[in-house]
Amino acid sequence: MPLLLSIHRYILWLLTPFWLGLIAGLVFLAAMVNSLNFLAKVINDNMSIWLLLKFVSFGMPVAVWLVTPITLYLAIMVVYSRLRNDTETVVMQSCGISQFSLGRPAILLGIVGSLVMAYLVASVIPGVNRAFRDAKNELVFALTPSAIREGVFFSPIQGITLYIREKAQGSVYRGFIMHDQRDPKQPMTVTADEARLEELDGDFAIVLTGATRFEQRQDDAPSSLLNFDRHVYSYTPDRSYTNRPYIKPRELYVGELVAAVRNKTTPKYTNGYIAELIDRLTSPLLPLGYALLALSIINQGQQGRRGTSTQTLVAVASLVGVEVLRFSAKSLASESAAAAPVLVLAELMPFVLALVFWQAMNLQSWLQAMWASRHA
Repeated sequence: MPLLLSIHRYILWLLTPFWLGLIAGLVFLAAMVNSLNFLAKVINDNMSIWLLLKFVSFGMPVAVWLVTPITLYLAIMVVYSRLRNDTETVVMQSCGISQFSLGRPAILLGIVGSLVMAYLVASVIPGVNRAFRDAKNELVFALTPSAIREGVFFSPIQGITLYIREKAQGSVYRGFIMHDQRDPKQPMTVTADEARLEELDGDFAIVLTGATRFEQRQDDAPSSLLNFDRHVYSYTPDRSYTNRPYIKPRELYVGELVAAVRNKTTPKYTNGYIAELIDRLTSPLLPLGYALLALSIINQGQQGRRGTSTQTLVAVASLVGVEVLRFSAKSLASESAAAAPVLVLAELMPFVLALVFWQAMNLQSWLQAMWASRHA
């Protein structure tokens, strides 16, 4: 028993730093790529570095969630392949340690990774997505000089469409058109000769000069047309996640996703909520599934005397195939509820492949034993 514990600690000492290093490296790379999206705002609008870091940090939990199972799979493949190539596993097995015992450290890390991913998808990621949306809405007018393009319609937030004919000095725009349909029952269109963006008491405001407001009402109610010399149109970021016509699935917690699916709050997007709910419930199993898949490939290579190139090809093909199947199945499930079982199967595919490889190894051993006994 002391020998087995020492071997487990030795393998964990090799696996854990390598796995964490892969996660840190890939998350840092994703943060650098994400920061490129905000460099234009830093250069053109004097956006602070602190604000840049704040927006980049919003994507880090999602990056950790994406790379945790993949990096664990790669770490297990590399470490156990090195142990096999250095004949360390041969020595360990000669001491009476089974292949399953050698794989316990990898399975333990798979369980740890599954718990971390369960915590991320249950609590962290929905909150981060909400914080990112709120921060983006609050800063949309502060960063408008870099977002607005002359002669182009664009939507800074959901429900509002803007058009600017010409930029003037500072935050002044000429030929201003805004269509506000956040209230579907009372859409409004505002035109103005000149518009200026300001911040008043924590709210964002558009000061309009020489403006016309047209309100179109439904249910045979009379529409209204109002001309005015100066008008202040204020905007307060909406943080209500219950009254919006459509809430992105990634912004909802698991309980809210269940309620959205059960009550069919927005029937048009129910399939998207179902796909997100399935992904939330099954994706935490990926680290454990990938750990078992990696161990089955390593063990099959040892038993079958396969070369390193063949084993690497099988490992890469399995990883790419599972990831492509997962994202394709989620896209299909978001469009049609009939594809939901396919998404469940895709999420559990690492376990299926691990079982197939283990059974293939046992079948190969049985066939070899039968062949040897026949010739004997």
